[in-house]
Amino acid sequence: MSLIKQLWIAIGLITALSLGGSFIVSTLSARHYLEQELMVKNMDNAASLALSLSQMPKDDVTVALQIASQFDTGHYRLIRLTSPAGATLVEREYTGQAATAPRWFMTLIPIATRPGSAQIQDGWHQFGSLHVETHDRYAYESLWGATRQLLWWILGGGLLSGLIGTLAL
Repeated sequence: MSLIKQLWIAIGLITALSLGGSFIVSTLSARHYLEQELMVKNMDNAASLALSLSQMPKDDVTVALQIASQFDTGHYRLIRLTSPAGATLVEREYTGQAATAPRWFMTLIPIATRPGSAQIQDGWHQFGSLHVETHDRYAYESLWGATRQLLWWILGGGLLSGLIGTLAL
């Protein structure tokens, strides 16, 4: 085998390893970013909703309507209000369509979401604890789309460099 062919093979292997490594690092860093954003969103929304509920009358209908209103507009997986004793006062949970990303992808690259929590006050007394968890399906769909797009770019670049290498030989 000539030295030129050996160099092209070495360049091809190094390029493939570099592109594969950047693909993995990019996907994992995007997952980490999405996890952080979901965590911040959960904490902010829990604090905002708890503050809103603390300022309102605490009758069952008003509290349930406020939580339902927030749930219906915010893409949540779960909003739960529990009493100081631990009993569930109000709970809304998403039971609709799952993410469109493939199951194997969601298993391979799990997105861990931490719920946001806040306390609701009624004057000087604690009325309850609020737990808010954003649905991760949008994060999975975004990550799946970005990963597919990056993979196509890498494959296209690999084919182009292979074609250039073949023509150079």
